[in-house]
Amino acid sequence: MVIFMNLKDIVFVHRGKYSLNSFENSLEAFKFCVDNNLNIEIDLHILKDKSVIVFHDNNLKRLFNKDFNVKNLSYQSMLDECNVHVPTLQDVLSLVNGKVVLDIELKYDVLNGDLEKAVIEILENYKGKFILKSFHPLIIWRLKRLVSKRKLNFKVGLLVENWFLLLFSYVFIHPNFYAINYKCMDKSFFRFVSKRKDTLLYTIKSKDVYDFFKCKGYGLVIEDYSIMM
Repeated sequence: MVIFMNLKDIVFVHRGKYSLNSFENSLEAFKFCVDNNLNIEIDLHILKDKSVIVFHDNNLKRLFNKDFNVKNLSYQSMLDECNVHVPTLQDVLSLVNGKVVLDIELKYDVLNGDLEKAVIEILENYKGKFILKSFHPLIIWRLKRLVSKRKLNFKVGLLVENWFLLLFSYVFIHPNFYAINYKCMDKSFFRFVSKRKDTLLYTIKSKDVYDFFKCKGYGLVIEDYSIMM
């Protein structure tokens, strides 16, 4: 099993390369990245039938103008409501097949541990490179326990943009890396931690910001791959 362990200078494209003709977090958005050797950031939810889907929002309102929480849907009902193919995690792994690195974010609308267990089971035999992260420290704590119990080597990190959570997690959670909002890097404590842990900065939307951070040894999540040009 080959697991990605170094964040220095790596760049991920946020939710794939999407547009009007290529839906965010869609197989089409990811295929463009794979074909162009671009690493990908994806988002995961678990549904009521335990399917793990690649989808950003907790609710269908923003993208489909339907007020349904995704955690209350089965996979088939999700497809019916969206009327587009919402990929599962396994769909994406099959497409990527180790060709680029995945930055996998676990969402936190379900906090009973089912998502963490399902994700680890799906990824356990995947041969490609990836990292795991979440905004919720409980999810990070559970992921680290599952990884340790199964003697795996997955890199698990906390998304953070406030100093109290950063301090709490630094003392008690001990993530393998931090994903920090780049706007927080003007604060001394965030810079202090970033010098002691692998750090991924999110989500960069302009070429000026990209150019400023790209040579400083951080991993970066960017909104559009074109700012790299």
